[in-house]
Formats: sequence, C-alpha cells, structure tokens
Amino acid sequence: MRDSSEATEAGAFALETLLPYAQTLDFQSGDVLRQKAQHYSDSLLLLSGTAKVDLENPQGEVRTLDIAPGQPVGEISFLSGRPATGTVTASSAGQAVVIDDAALDRLEITSPDIATALSRYLARFASERLERDSSYSFSDLPMEDADRIEVKLCRTPELLLKAQALRYDIYCNELGRSSPHADTEKGIIADSLDEFGSTFVALDGEDAIGSIRINCGAEGDLGLYANLYDLKKSPHYPKEVFICTKFVICEAFRGGPLAMKLIAASTRYGLRRGGRECYMDTIPSLMPFYRVMGFEVCAEDFVHRENGVSTPMRVNAEEKTKRLTREPSRERLASLYQKAQAFIEQQKADNEASS
Repeated sequence: MRDSSEATEAGAFALETLLPYAQTLDFQSGDVLRQKAQHYSDSLLLLSGTAKVDLENPQGEVRTLDIAPGQPVGEISFLSGRPATGTVTASSAGQAVVIDDAALDRLEITSPDIATALSRYLARFASERLERDSSYSFSDLPMEDADRIEVKLCRTPELLLKAQALRYDIYCNELGRSSPHADTEKGIIADSLDEFGSTFVALDGEDAIGSIRINCGAEGDLGLYANLYDLKKSPHYPKEVFICTKFVICEAFRGGPLAMKLIAASTRYGLRRGGRECYMDTIPSLMPFYRVMGFEVCAEDFVHRENGVSTPMRVNAEEKTKRLTREPSRERLASLYQKAQAFIEQQKADNEASS
C-alpha cells in the first residue's frame, strides 16, 4: 500500500464514476476488510474512511501501513488469484466501491474510457509489488533447439482449440488468474477478437507450447485495446495497425527462440494484410527484450485481468521488418540477450542517478 501523498502523485481518478457500474460496501471502524491467507474474487476502492494493513516479512517482522481514501484494498489478490498478503482492518467508518469481474465487464462494454482509466489507475498501485514477485531473469533462460518446433496458422477448429486450451492452462492454471473469458467446462479461453483474428500456434509434435493472436484494425473493432494502446493517436489507425494479443508460451520454452518465431510469423502476416504498425503489451520485466527488438512504450501501464500489470508497446513494422521477421538463431538470441542486459543496467544507473 502507498501513503496518501503517493496516491496523489499516482494521478487522479474520480471513483464516483464507478458507482453506476459497481456495488458499494459500508464498513465500520474495526471491520476486517481482508484476512491474511484468504482468497478473494474482488477488490475495494475506498470512497471514504481509512484502513490499515499489517504485513509480515519472511523474518516475522510486522509493519503497519495506512490506506487512505482513493486507494485500493486487495488488488493484488484480485488480479493474481493469490491469497491476501496481509490483514486489512478499517481504522474508521467509511464506504468502498466493490470491483469484481462483473463490474469490470459492465465497464468495458458500456464505458471503455472509464474502464481504461481505472485499469491504469490500479496499475500504478499494483506494478511495484507484482514485479517484485516475478522470478524472471534473462540469465537462466533455456536455449532449446527450435528446429523441431513448428508454427502453424490455425486454419481448423481443432488447431484453434489447442491454442485456446493453452491460454487457459497458462493464465488460469499456472498463473491463477480469473479470466472473464474462461470456459471452465471446456478448459479454454476465447473472446470476441477470435472471431476475426488470426491465431498462430507453436507445436512440439502434437503438443501446443506457444501461441499468439493477431487482429488487423482494417478487419474489425479492436475493442478496449484501442484505448489501452492509445491507437487513436497513430496516423495509421485504424486501417494500418494490427495488435498481437493472447501471447503465451509454456514455461519450459520461455526466453528461447520460440517467442521470436511467433513474433516473426505474426509480423509477416500483419504486413501482408496491409498493416504498418504493430502493437502489443508485455509484463514490465520483459520490456527490455521488446525494446531491443525495436518496440517502444506507447501508453501508460494498465491492469490486464489475465496477465497482470502490462506495458503497452508499439513498433513501426515496416521500418523494423528485417529485425522482426528474421527466423531466430542462437547467435541472434545471444545478441538480443546482451543488448537487453545492457538496457537493464542502463536503467539501473539512470534510476540511481535520479535518486
């Protein structure tokens, strides 16, 4: 949690705009709003009143942080599917807006501008803690042989189901997310962008190990992504932009050439269909990898209900065609790794200099 001054710096958001779309919760001083180690399927945004959270570190030391009006409660548990990391108790009487999947669904459908602003607002609070939980590092990534991996465009319902099942396995089973588009009976994740999108799936024999979806702005409505990626600021929107989403890779194959194979396939496809700019989002810890491939940050971080805090990025695919569409090699992967590491070190140096 952050103190009230940090909340102000994070940027204003009018919580009252959520009232037509979400329920409210009245609480009294002493009420337990979150119990440590319990799971919750919603989060709270304090309209009034205050609270405190007791957090315990691995050494057993407890510190208490204050939560002021305008700040969220339980956003990490809601976004990640993990149990609450601390017990939150109301310090004074007040009222909170209850944010759950149903409320977010209503917002995204009827008020995408408010949904976008809320998503970015929550990301400002959640990003630091979610990044700290990440165990990703470039140095321990596998360098598997990519020759046996086949990337196919899903031209049959069976192949598309393989990709949709892989999404479910990674987002819901591995990461513990609560996807609004999950079909628990079928074990798949599918949404409206599948209806006109083109999905690539990477196969190791018969097993789906990676997938990415591309949607061209000339072929359909890109929905909330038009807001989250600030697509309307592009001179190429809508006819000459394409977005890559539902980019998932099995844990054993992350960091190797598979990501580059899928990006190369989707970029070539987007260019052939008249696209000039490619947009996608990534978790913040992977941002250096995309930067050295030619991508740049194009909008504020936002909360993705399947992927957590996400950084939107774009690249002029026409200008970076050679860099984006070449098939990966061990030499190229090693070069990208070195450049990404250099970028990370430069970031650290800049942060230390500014502090």
